[in-house]
Amino acid sequence: MLNRLLNAPAGMQKGIAVSLLAVAGGVMIWIVADVAEYLAAQRTMLTETRERAGALAAFARVDLSGTGPVAASGDASAGLFMSAPSVVLARANLQERINAIASANNAQVASAGNLPDLEEEGSNFIGLRVAFSAKYDDVSRTLLAIETGTPPLIVKELNVRSTGAALPNQPPELSVELRVYGAVRVSKPEADAEQPQ
Repeated sequence: MLNRLLNAPAGMQKGIAVSLLAVAGGVMIWIVADVAEYLAAQRTMLTETRERAGALAAFARVDLSGTGPVAASGDASAGLFMSAPSVVLARANLQERINAIASANNAQVASAGNLPDLEEEGSNFIGLRVAFSAKYDDVSRTLLAIETGTPPLIVKELNVRSTGAALPNQPPELSVELRVYGAVRVSKPEADAEQPQ
């Protein structure tokens, strides 16, 4: 076939050469576009990871016991705690906040239930067990919003699974179960709130 090509008329040779160049150019454009898309996705993931790490690092640096130098400075630690007249209301506020975050990011909350309270470093934490479903990108945005909001929330356990076979050119639908906790300060002790007026 090479001999036929070499012996072909000049016009045909030029046509074949132009066709080969067009094919090669198309392949190069496709490769460059694919690499650019991959790099953009990696950049986005890196940005999200840095934001999560920054939020968690800031939370870890603060003394939650209320006796350290940061807490003693006044309102410096106020944004780290959920405040409510009672733990019951704090739980309701936490669930409302999770529902709002999920709704804003196209996630569907299937269930939410209370978890036992935790006490760490002299601070009280309330928690929720939450199950929701969403597309891959929406799951990422939902988790990012939960972990970087104020007051900060801590995801202590996370399970993600696919709900079915992924369709071509469509992000998979994921089912997520997580345990999320937040530090709480009760502005009015429940015992006092229950006393008759």
